[in-house]
Amino acid sequence: ISSLALPPLYQNWLLRDCSPKDEDYDNKDVLKHLSDGGTIEKALYSYLGETFEFEDGSTEIVTKQSILTRVVPEIYLHSRRNAFEAIQEGLTLDGDYSLREFLRSFPLEAVQKV
Repeated sequence: ISSLALPPLYQNWLLRDCSPKDEDYDNKDVLKHLSDGGTIEKALYSYLGETFEFEDGSTEIVTKQSILTRVVPEIYLHSRRNAFEAIQEGLTLDGDYSLREFLRSFPLEAVQKV
């Protein structure tokens, strides 16, 4: 899937079940994938020190540690939950097959070439 059609952050989430909150999704890769999708790093870090309200109603002061692991998933993934669930349903053949589990064992670069 071309990164023009689907930015790498979303490819990782939809095809490999990799979230920025995952320890094995390196912060440098998260930032690169966000940048590839059009996010300006400086704009992202403008949240630092601000109080952020999450979908579940909780709030927290945004820190360097939480910006990628909590805020980015909330803004980029959770806010698009309904659309992603519909796509995931199609990718799993309505839950009968976990393509994401299979593709997670491959690097994103390899998945992009399939």
